[in-house]
Amino acid sequence: MTEPLLPPPQPAAGSRPWLGLALAAGYLLASVRLFPDDPVRTLQESLVQLLRLAPFVAGLTLFAASLLRRLTGEPLGWRRLASLYLGTGLLVEILIGLHDYLSRHQ
Repeated sequence: MTEPLLPPPQPAAGSRPWLGLALAAGYLLASVRLFPDDPVRTLQESLVQLLRLAPFVAGLTLFAASLLRRLTGEPLGWRRLASLYLGTGLLVEILIGLHDYLSRHQ
C-alpha cells in the first residue's frame, strides 16, 4: 500500500467551520420575501431578491477584500472571502428587509 502524496488538509488554528453555515443560513433566511398565502410567489420574490442584490453585495465584498489586502499586505483566502460575502449579504438583506417592512407599514 502506498502513502498518499499529500496529507489530508487540517483546519487552520482558530477556524470555525460552523460560521460559514450560520452565515449562509442567515443570508438565505434574510432573503426570504414571505407571502403567506402564495408559496410560489414567495419563492419567486425571494429568488429575484437574491439575484437583484448579488452584484451589489459582490461589489461591496470586492471593495472590502481589496481594502483588507491593502491593510494587511496579503490576499484573503477563499473561505474568508466567502464569509465576507455572506456577512456583507446578510447585513444588506437585513437593512433592505427593514426598509421594506417599515415602508409597507406606515
